[in-house]
Amino acid sequence: VLAMGWYPRNMDVESPEVLICLDLSESMGQRMRTRSIQGGEATRLEAVVESVNKAELGSQSKWNVKAYSFGDELAELEFADGKLAVDLQPRERQSRLGEGLQQLLTHNTGRPVAAVVLLTDGVTTQGKTLEQLDRFIQRSDVPIFAVALEPKTPFQDASLGHVISPAHALVGENVLFEVPVIAEALEGKKLVVQMRRVVDGELLQEQEWIPDSIHDEATLEFLQAMDRPGPHTYRFEVQFDGDDFNRTNDEQRIQIQVHEMQQRVLVVAGAPSWEYRFLKHTIERSVREVEQAKLPPFQLHVLLQDAASNFSEIDSSALSVFPVSVAALEQYDVIMLLDPLTAQESPTRGLGKADCEHLLEYVQIRSGNLVWVAGAGFDAAQWSTLGLGPLLPAGPADFLSSASFLGPAETVGVQRSQLGAAMGPLQLQRVESARPFKWKDDWRTGQFVLPTQVRPGTRELLESSEVLPVQQKPAPLLLFRNVGAGSVLFQGFDDAYSLRYQRGDEVLNAYWSQWIQYLAKRRWLNQKNWLELTTDRAVYLEGDPVQVIAQSVGDGGAEGRIEVTVSSDLGFQTELGLLTGKQGPLDFTGELVGLVAGNYRVQLENRQSGEMSETQFVVRS
Repeated sequence: VLAMGWYPRNMDVESPEVLICLDLSESMGQRMRTRSIQGGEATRLEAVVESVNKAELGSQSKWNVKAYSFGDELAELEFADGKLAVDLQPRERQSRLGEGLQQLLTHNTGRPVAAVVLLTDGVTTQGKTLEQLDRFIQRSDVPIFAVALEPKTPFQDASLGHVISPAHALVGENVLFEVPVIAEALEGKKLVVQMRRVVDGELLQEQEWIPDSIHDEATLEFLQAMDRPGPHTYRFEVQFDGDDFNRTNDEQRIQIQVHEMQQRVLVVAGAPSWEYRFLKHTIERSVREVEQAKLPPFQLHVLLQDAASNFSEIDSSALSVFPVSVAALEQYDVIMLLDPLTAQESPTRGLGKADCEHLLEYVQIRSGNLVWVAGAGFDAAQWSTLGLGPLLPAGPADFLSSASFLGPAETVGVQRSQLGAAMGPLQLQRVESARPFKWKDDWRTGQFVLPTQVRPGTRELLESSEVLPVQQKPAPLLLFRNVGAGSVLFQGFDDAYSLRYQRGDEVLNAYWSQWIQYLAKRRWLNQKNWLELTTDRAVYLEGDPVQVIAQSVGDGGAEGRIEVTVSSDLGFQTELGLLTGKQGPLDFTGELVGLVAGNYRVQLENRQSGEMSETQFVVRS
């Protein structure tokens, strides 16, 4: 039994071991207002050393007491006659409490350890926390006594949380970065968060934030235009004037793959309404504004069903008939319906049953995107009869016209729902304009159609700012749902053009162009079978394992393996095989060990498209 290293509780051990563990990380150097030593306030570590030495552990014979330190690595401390060295200093950049405790228990496996006493302020700056080791501690069956030091005394620290943004963007697209900022004991101080390009260090944006409590958090939003294709890595860093005890959490990096593609749009309108005119003008204006670019962002075709017979000869973007097959529809990334005519209304020019069947297949099977701009007179039953019922956000009987409860001259405010506020295309408050756009105040619409109940999976993105009497809640005005392989965006009002008069061209242009970009990008990435490439962290220490992750939306590599290339700025290069247990839409993972300090790049070529996925990470000494 002893050879197996197992010591039952009822076995008498002549000298059981007690392991005293000290946290020597930077935060232990903070001064304590409640404790003083000769010459001034004691640091947290000085208070620990003083307490241990006063305990006179060397005079007892019941336990064999040993001392260790946690930090970048586990180390045994000098503990002569039960005394710690009085000149101990906080020398570690990381506390790594969870990983240090795990190493300690593993290192002492088989020894008669009676208890571990952990003296720390409880701050875990990297790796696992103590709570995450709960099961490991239970299996080790060793009591852990964690002694907290002055837990109510805060330490000055500013940190950044995980930055959120889409992984892919199109050239010309405005990308929203959400950057969480956490402040400890910095109330009233100005924090500055900067956004820079990693490749050249260029400062792109910066924002200021002043926390108003001891522990305060905020999420800052950065909207950045993507100006050229390729992988782009951005660095976010928080700074303030004063001592920051843990500088390793001040920086976050994120990478975006920027693609250049021409978004193909078909607009089908029944009559030349104001909504049709300004939507067409918006897309054409976007093309003119970037005509110097190698590839204009939009390719526009319009079908004006009520137009003169020679309209297609006058306007180069105009079609004379609706595309006659699914293959013809498939060339478009986004199809927009603006109160189109049906065959019942116009037998020669309206959409018939066969056209609607093609539209249904275009969305459900061919991963198409349909934008439906409706109005108060929208006839859901008619479209359901023609076969487009599955594309509606509600059943035919669930639609209600605002004419039943809203006067003809009345309007309602348009605001974002909680889900809508997180959608990139709806960041209109960040559009460059003479006067900043304000949701709830700057957009009003007239008559509309609303579903009294929506189908499962439908997301309500815009709603009325007023609570309407018909349902005693805001009315849904913009709804989004995935249908099969594609998606449908349903706008319940057909006077978005009024936004132009209320706030100017810039906001209206951004509303439609950003939605077209968002939908076209989804379809393009799906068709490309794109592979997402990332690592489990952005910054590592020498010796840390680096986990590389590739996420596939299609079939995996041969026998569940794909190859990536890893290189550094010092000339190091190697191949790494990422493995998965099964082929298909699973994570492929691999691990790198033994990397020295430097900046690293991981690249993966998509064998189907030839596109290159890339991610970067840093190893510090």
